[in-house]
Amino acid sequence: MRKSLQDLSKQTELPYGTVLDSAVYDQLRSKGMNPFERDPMYSQMWRMINQSGGADNNVEDSKEGIRKVR
Repeated sequence: MRKSLQDLSKQTELPYGTVLDSAVYDQLRSKGMNPFERDPMYSQMWRMINQSGGADNNVEDSKEGIRKVR
């Protein structure tokens, strides 16, 4: 069972993503790509959500995300 953001960043069995252009998306991008803020955990998460260019793991809105999970 995953209990923290760090646990989520370590798992690679299930793909995950976020809502495009959301605060979470911006946080992951900033801390995952910015060389001045780079954090290994966020870098791993950024790589995961951007597999296949991000099209498979990221959604336009939360309703689409919920529909995708079901």
